[in-house]
Amino acid sequence: MTRSGTVKFFRLMCLAALITTQVRATQPLAFKPASGGDFATILTVSGSIQQVTKQSAMIALFANKPFWGPPHYGASHFALWPADTLFIARVPANIPITLDGKKPAFDGLAVGQQVQVQYNLVLSTQSGSKYGPMDSMLPYMFCGATRIDARTASPSRNKSENHASRKR
Repeated sequence: MTRSGTVKFFRLMCLAALITTQVRATQPLAFKPASGGDFATILTVSGSIQQVTKQSAMIALFANKPFWGPPHYGASHFALWPADTLFIARVPANIPITLDGKKPAFDGLAVGQQVQVQYNLVLSTQSGSKYGPMDSMLPYMFCGATRIDARTASPSRNKSENHASRKR
């Protein structure tokens, strides 16, 4: 491995350790029972994109404000997570995405962009471990984006402030 490859790997491992540590330390502020009607609610979260995973069409950000999301385990209730908690959402191919008012593809999203994500909590099942002769289906919950509005960082004002004043 080259020196720059080693440095990149080390930075990635440090970021993963930081994210994992923060996620483990976070506890929900409140819980709400999950009933059939709650899943139709459009929820909103905002923050700066920390990661875009193009292979699985997911984004991750640390939320600016508390948000409703899946609990640690199970799918019988929602959890209200505090600000600065990692939020991860799946991004379906057909949702509206805007970047500075334009309509890019998912590929236009990048780390550092400020985003507001509208999402639903989706209840699904997955094959569980075998507990005897039958497979159990374990329910789980995830955040599914329904709309993403992103913006790039604002240009600095220093460029216009550095110009000399004009003589009249």
